[in-house]
Amino acid sequence: MGGRTRLDAALPYGAAALLLAVIALTALQQPDPEAGLVSATRLTARVGFVFFFVVFTSSVWFTWRATPLTRWLMRRRRHMGLSFALVHFAHLGVLSALFGVRGEVPDPVTLVGGGLAYLLLTLMVLTSNRFARLRLGRGWRALHLTGCWYIWLIFTNSYIGRLDPAAGAEPYGVFALLAALALAVPALRTWAWLRRRRQYRRWAAAEPAAS
Repeated sequence: MGGRTRLDAALPYGAAALLLAVIALTALQQPDPEAGLVSATRLTARVGFVFFFVVFTSSVWFTWRATPLTRWLMRRRRHMGLSFALVHFAHLGVLSALFGVRGEVPDPVTLVGGGLAYLLLTLMVLTSNRFARLRLGRGWRALHLTGCWYIWLIFTNSYIGRLDPAAGAEPYGVFALLAALALAVPALRTWAWLRRRRQYRRWAAAEPAAS
């Protein structure tokens, strides 16, 4: 049973590693190193967003319907989050390499904005354990919610900016879908929060009658 549990927990990491391997092979097939790095940068960002979206909305799907899949997502949310961190740090690596190949330096807004996102992500990774959660108490939830919402803001701003035809984003449909998913997150989480609140009120109102 313990081996099966460990294998179950390892699935998100295996999926992230497999996707990174596919991205690396795709990048190596490009005609020159710079084109390969551009491809890897785009793909790691998109794969990272998918992991992030699943993590940040897992409670929504569980609130909507408790199924084996939604239960699994809730149970393995921490592992999915760490898998997102793995992909996103890989994105940072290839992005840094791309700037190096081009001999460019990111503008101050990108450095500060992106740097803060990675700082928060690092703190979330370091505190993604039971000991840190017990030690930090309510601060743990505040840190992780702040980090998730800030990372969401970075993704949303990036994808909405690419919806402008003048930005030359290709393919346009991919960015439209990613932007729609990003914009749906606040609505989905608000709906789930309201539904849990209503359920709790019904339970609280029924409890005295039951006793």
